[in-house]
Amino acid sequence: MSSDIWTLAEKLAASGYATRFFTAVRTAEIPIRGRFKAAIRRHDAPAVEVLAETKQWWNGTGGPKFGYVQLGDLHEPLREPIALSLA
Repeated sequence: MSSDIWTLAEKLAASGYATRFFTAVRTAEIPIRGRFKAAIRRHDAPAVEVLAETKQWWNGTGGPKFGYVQLGDLHEPLREPIALSLA
């Protein structure tokens, strides 16, 4: 996506929202990298762990907030390309 097109997360962040992206699929972050205030990557983590971390952030963050969750359970087994570095 072109950087001159704002995502919902960017519009909300510009309006004072806390934004966070949670994913169990590291490659899911590539298209939206830098468009959330924070991105939490837990590659291959089960849904229960990703959702628990999301809930902790949600309940511990005051004010307006927007979170997006990408679960990886349905993608099992997920193998990343060896040459892909997402550190």
